[in-house]
Amino acid sequence: MRFKTLHSVEIYQNKMYVDGTETFSASSDTNSADFFKMLYASLDLNYLKFFKMDLLSKLGFLSAEALFQKVSLTEQEKETVGLLVFNTSSSLETDENFQQTIQNDNEFFPSPSIFVYTLPNIVIGEIAIKHKLYGENRLMVVDDFNLEKIKDEAITIMNANGLKQSIVGYLDFYQDNYKSHFIYLSE
Repeated sequence: MRFKTLHSVEIYQNKMYVDGTETFSASSDTNSADFFKMLYASLDLNYLKFFKMDLLSKLGFLSAEALFQKVSLTEQEKETVGLLVFNTSSSLETDENFQQTIQNDNEFFPSPSIFVYTLPNIVIGEIAIKHKLYGENRLMVVDDFNLEKIKDEAITIMNANGLKQSIVGYLDFYQDNYKSHFIYLSE
């Protein structure tokens, strides 16, 4: 089956592009946490759980929210739309933060609020819960970002599972370096 990209969202280097057009930016010296807060405000979102998320989840959540401002799904479509996300660094940023809460004997405090994000697939759960997506969803770790390879893999999964449309994305965050590229694929 042939699929086409209907919309795209890219977020990197303190800029967001929707369908190839820059729609939001911040100065290059803004750290990622502050940039994500600014982007959240610019998208006019109201989802308080966002502020509890780790930075990988915030990046994925913002990417999906920007994409959903272009894509409207019926309740029936939400039953079958796929959510296929690829990542390189897994949840290493949060894993290291959690490790810091348990390695010092004098300040031992294993934070449950950090621990919950020590799996990279939590981000797709955040997106699926917010938008009530019940179709096939997966997070797969890959060596690097290659949109064509990701699309090929996503189309293979879509064909194997009878999906007619999917949110397909690459999402990575480590040491304040981040990149997301989400597309909406439909037959």
